[in-house]
Amino acid sequence: ELPPSEERMLASALGVPSDAHGVVATAVLRQTAMTYCNERLYLQRLRLFKLCMLSARGLTLGKTLAAWKLLRSSNAASQSAALEVLEHSLDARLTDLVVPLLN
Repeated sequence: ELPPSEERMLASALGVPSDAHGVVATAVLRQTAMTYCNERLYLQRLRLFKLCMLSARGLTLGKTLAAWKLLRSSNAASQSAALEVLEHSLDARLTDLVVPLLN
């Protein structure tokens, strides 16, 4: 819980109503922070995947782009297929390091 003066400043900065206990402003801030963290993690995961696909052996640009699109989909089966392509295309030492990070 924030002191009332800090809660009012936070609510004003976020453009949300201020209540007596600071619940609204802190909840909005918490939700914004969680959304940011989730998006940042998603983008880092995509970046790692893209870099691995570019360094994988035997993959053409077309296959790399197709796997990239599958990973970005919201379908879990498509994402698994993309990770499987990556797993079979990477050097074993790199696979052991990268695939757990992407799962």
